[in-house]
Amino acid sequence: MRRRTFCITALTWAALGAMDARAAAPSRAPLRILAPDRAATSSLLALGVAPVAGVDRAFYKSMGAEPPMPDDVHVIDSGDPLEPNLELMIELGINHCVTATTPSIACERMAVVAPVTQLDIYTGETGALARAADGLRTLGRLTGREARAEQYIAGVEAHIAATTAALRASARPAHRAAFLVTLNDGGRSMVAYGRNSIVHDVMTRVGLRNAWRRDTNEYGFAVGGVELLADAPDADIVVVDFGASTSVALDQLNASPFWNRLPMVRAGRVFRIPLVDLYSSYPCASSMLRGIDGLLRQEAFRRV
Repeated sequence: MRRRTFCITALTWAALGAMDARAAAPSRAPLRILAPDRAATSSLLALGVAPVAGVDRAFYKSMGAEPPMPDDVHVIDSGDPLEPNLELMIELGINHCVTATTPSIACERMAVVAPVTQLDIYTGETGALARAADGLRTLGRLTGREARAEQYIAGVEAHIAATTAALRASARPAHRAAFLVTLNDGGRSMVAYGRNSIVHDVMTRVGLRNAWRRDTNEYGFAVGGVELLADAPDADIVVVDFGASTSVALDQLNASPFWNRLPMVRAGRVFRIPLVDLYSSYPCASSMLRGIDGLLRQEAFRRV
């Protein structure tokens, strides 16, 4: 991703002075939003609002972010979210910033130019899905799309209810848990998702037990060796599919004696689900639910 350097020139300070003068009088200028991370961009797009500037389009797509950026909407690449470009913000007339995962020091820099709304999803506590829904409501109020936000949340809740019913109606034993992981290229290590993540909350809501019982960081994941899968040998392994890199990792693991001794591997209970943006905002719940729906269509996932 292209990086832009954070710097304030004399011209920038002059522009900021002019902005302060304009701010003294009430203004009803349309929102021109900067959304420097995928999570913020995702929630705005779910409301039908395209930020003026945001995360790089190709990167957004490559990480499985949802909803897709419309082809007919041009979102200017805002660069590295760790190094906000204040001059670009002024040039574009940015008058509000929305973020969910941008570090606080970068938010403080952006606040020099425009107010910042932080969605506060990843706090290191349980309840990330509920906080993500609250964040969508916050953006609904900010953009005048309150009804759109409630409609989107209602759709996800209906999907949760339908998936819960389908899981209960399946032959899958209620006690069987599932690991949700991504694999590195070599297959020797993984990222496991658990408490504090949106996807964990989705799994829990539909009645699917998460096999990862160890600690996670504030963002809801933990990095470890694949040997930790032996903690729950009867669980399923659900791998989020990053395409070629996931295929390479599984090819390597299929040649591993340890991997092939795992009971779930011997039983053929290793599954791939389509890409989910695992470090995002409320819309990623929809992606995760579709992944679970796909699993429920597989006889090996349902069987005793």
